[in-house]
Amino acid sequence: GFLDGPYLHKSLVFIRIGKPSQIKMEEVLNSMEQGSKGLTTSLKLLESCLEEKQIRSSDPNAIAVLADYKMFLRSRNAKVLQTALRCLGELCVTIGPGSIAHVTTIIPQIIERLGDLKQKV
Repeated sequence: GFLDGPYLHKSLVFIRIGKPSQIKMEEVLNSMEQGSKGLTTSLKLLESCLEEKQIRSSDPNAIAVLADYKMFLRSRNAKVLQTALRCLGELCVTIGPGSIAHVTTIIPQIIERLGDLKQKV
């Protein structure tokens, strides 16, 4: 029945039940889907997940965030870029060898941004 699933009804509000790391990473993905409007929010959520050590290497949402990580590197805000680069390093360490395939697609954009003469990172 309904109560056997991942959702619980409480006071007419449906609450997602799952591991805290999965829920937070889902929030990161949801805010990433909002494009530039959700960029800062998703980066803050990601930073929080990393600081609280809530991400597991087996979390498919963490891999999905890494797969779409280029969006963070498109920002023209130097502080956002610095935070994004720091989080990228931490995320790769957390995910481990599974991050290699995604990082190889991100490296050219990192190099391009670091070499940007108009805006220093």
